[in-house]
Amino acid sequence: MSKAYNDHRVYEFGDFILDVDRASLYRAGKEITLRPQAFDVLHYLVDRQGKIVSRDELHDAIWGATVVTDDAVTQCLTDIRKVLDDASQSIVRTVPRRGYVFELPVTRPANSADAARFRKAAYTRLGQGVVAIAIIGLLAIWMSTSNDRSTEPQTAAPVEIASTPTIAVLPFTVRSDDESQSYFADGVSDEILNLLARQRGLKVIARTSSFSFRGSEVDIATVAEELGVTHVLEGGFRKDGDRIRIGVQLIDASTSEYLWTESYERAFNASSIFAIQDEIALAVSESLKAELPGLEYNTLARIPTDNLEALDAYFEGRAKMETRHVARLDEASTLFERAIELDPDFALAHVALADVSFLRNLYGSLPVSAALQRVEAAVDAAFAISDQVGEAYLPLGTFLLWRYGDVLGAERAYLQGIELSPNYAPLYQWYAALLNQASSQPHEAIPYAKMAVALDPRSAIIIVDYANALREARELDLALEQYDLAIEIDPALAAAYLNKAWLLREHKGEIAEAVLLIEQANRTTPHSRVVINELSAILIDLGDFDRAEALINEAMAIAPGHGWARLSQAYMQVHRGNLDEAVDSARTALQDAPAHPGALAILRDHYIREREHGQAFELYRSYYPPLFEESSESFELRGWAYPVAIDLSVLLIEMGRLEFAEKLLAAALGEAERRQQLGIGPPDIARARIHALLGDSDAAIDALQDAVDRSWRTGWRLALYHDRALDSLRDLPEFQRIVAHIESDMERQRRELQ
Repeated sequence: MSKAYNDHRVYEFGDFILDVDRASLYRAGKEITLRPQAFDVLHYLVDRQGKIVSRDELHDAIWGATVVTDDAVTQCLTDIRKVLDDASQSIVRTVPRRGYVFELPVTRPANSADAARFRKAAYTRLGQGVVAIAIIGLLAIWMSTSNDRSTEPQTAAPVEIASTPTIAVLPFTVRSDDESQSYFADGVSDEILNLLARQRGLKVIARTSSFSFRGSEVDIATVAEELGVTHVLEGGFRKDGDRIRIGVQLIDASTSEYLWTESYERAFNASSIFAIQDEIALAVSESLKAELPGLEYNTLARIPTDNLEALDAYFEGRAKMETRHVARLDEASTLFERAIELDPDFALAHVALADVSFLRNLYGSLPVSAALQRVEAAVDAAFAISDQVGEAYLPLGTFLLWRYGDVLGAERAYLQGIELSPNYAPLYQWYAALLNQASSQPHEAIPYAKMAVALDPRSAIIIVDYANALREARELDLALEQYDLAIEIDPALAAAYLNKAWLLREHKGEIAEAVLLIEQANRTTPHSRVVINELSAILIDLGDFDRAEALINEAMAIAPGHGWARLSQAYMQVHRGNLDEAVDSARTALQDAPAHPGALAILRDHYIREREHGQAFELYRSYYPPLFEESSESFELRGWAYPVAIDLSVLLIEMGRLEFAEKLLAAALGEAERRQQLGIGPPDIARARIHALLGDSDAAIDALQDAVDRSWRTGWRLALYHDRALDSLRDLPEFQRIVAHIESDMERQRRELQ
């Protein structure tokens, strides 16, 4: 055995090494990419070499109660056989009607315990070369192209909130005139919700939906209908001096009958509060055992914090974070820092600090680089306290994705979080967004997005992300219905207007309608650099440069060092012909939006003009090293690597590296055709760019015309007037007619707006 693997639990078979602790597969010393679920299936089969493993056994062992599509096992086996070169199915053999057998002889590890779970493995996979800032949700437009491993669209299995009982924990009523007690009462009821959510088999509706009934005369039948629950827990909270009183009732939602009631009066301290929460959760579980006999209450041996001030700051921070208002997010961050200062071992406070740091980037002006520094420190601190806090795997996964473009590491983190906290809706939401945006697998994303909606049916932002998956799967009518539902639930949610606008702009070419929606988003969330950037980009497409430039300047004033604003500024300077200024802006943008294809293309063109091709070559290699493995038989075009492969080919052709360029273009063409066949994502001009670079002008014009006929308009000015990949087409009458057609359409839509 190689010395490199001495300290790891490994299996050896043929010329393969399966390193369990690294969650990696190697062949002849070279790592092979394998999706997390496929890796776990392979590990399970290899560990049972020579034994028949049934399909149901595999499903239960790998996914457990997690909702997956019916062909999840089949897809994993397909991936495994592909990387093992097992087209004959002689290594992983199918036994008809019984299951599967791993046939190769296996050298087993000394310790055959289950694989160490995902966090350490995730960190070992950093820097895979696809350093893409996948800012999911409001910035998902930047991650709209990627690699799909499947060969045909998968039908999303219907997801139900399913196994009864299902419970909603309503916000506790404050039985006092002291308004300051409200957030503390919310915190207590929310922690009871979280305790119940950890119970296997019990479905618990998330806080956003349950708490939407605050301040109303609660009609249990309405709650049951709108949230799809069988039971409701409600209660009251009162603090008198150094004593607290909490009264709770468990209600059968079908009859509105009380199944159990109890009152608690204790000293007002952290230990008492957690003890009450634990007793309530235990009592609810015991009451539900008749309907769910397998339910076992999992008592927590630890108290999250014994510092009452820290708990108070944490609860208040959570309340402020829920608002998503920029100023409140800053205040929440300060409160979480205060909680940590008071109790450095308060793991949930570290997790909350990581979460709010991401939100401050999305909704506020905190640059990506600063947000990531805060998240990394907070996540490390949380895991140093405990690796069993499921919520912590959400910021871990998102950090791996944003900081390193580590799609597989993020996927492992989200799935581990789901395993530990199966009722935590944001994990399903963000995992679905990962599959949809960073892996371009919307058909696989839809069931997870639906599960998030089932767990939090009144969360407008979760509904928006579900609609995004439908949009990328080209279920456009259903996606529009979901965007409208999100707006109905929360008319002030800018993301709903913004994402609906992206659908109209990218899939339908309805630029004028998109502008109206984004202007509405700007009214609901004024001074958002995300909204302003998007509005400026659309105005550039319409040809309204003056207004677009004014908006870009506004975004720069809000967030001077923000990479996305700098990138918009660079695009505007290209349109204005101020190329030197565009280069400066692109360099600045790369500091905060590393590896962005648009910024790299601007710098590439600068180096080509200056005849410094080597500088451009090294720049691309520093950000996308996997694209420079010329000996590879195929390239993994994940995330931005797909359009970058085409951009890099422009440079390689300029340098005379034709064979290398043709290899990259062949891989990109295969990806473009696969995406078109699967019906994934909006229309784009990737095929036109590829054919133009390969010298096939007829095919390039046909592909460009096809994209235009399917309503491609996004970024058309930058592409048709400035993209070097299309240089060979610009003198052709057919190309000029296409440009004239789009100009005419933009003029029509400008008049509509006026």
